[in-house]
Amino acid sequence: MPRVLSRLQNSSAMSVVHDDVHVGNFLLPRSEGAAKLIDWQTWTADLAARDLAHMIAYVWFPSARRGLEDHLLRHYRERLATLGVEYAWDDLWTDYRLSVIRKSERKP
Repeated sequence: MPRVLSRLQNSSAMSVVHDDVHVGNFLLPRSEGAAKLIDWQTWTADLAARDLAHMIAYVWFPSARRGLEDHLLRHYRERLATLGVEYAWDDLWTDYRLSVIRKSERKP
């Protein structure tokens, strides 16, 4: 547990996170262009995987999560690598699981 929690004190593991990522917070272009993420009232600096945890573990039904979770996390990591961002798989998986646990603590 100390190694896992140490990720919360590692500034290189931090990123700007939206913290309320779901399809209702995206504006999609009618034909071409980039999607826009709106409603930034809950943004914070946290583990880079926090938004993934919110979207996958907190919003999706368990059946969708089971079928896509691993694939999407690996795709996310591969996409970051193409942009020059190194995110070791073990760190991503640890950050994701820790974010799921921490997100679950806030449920009413």
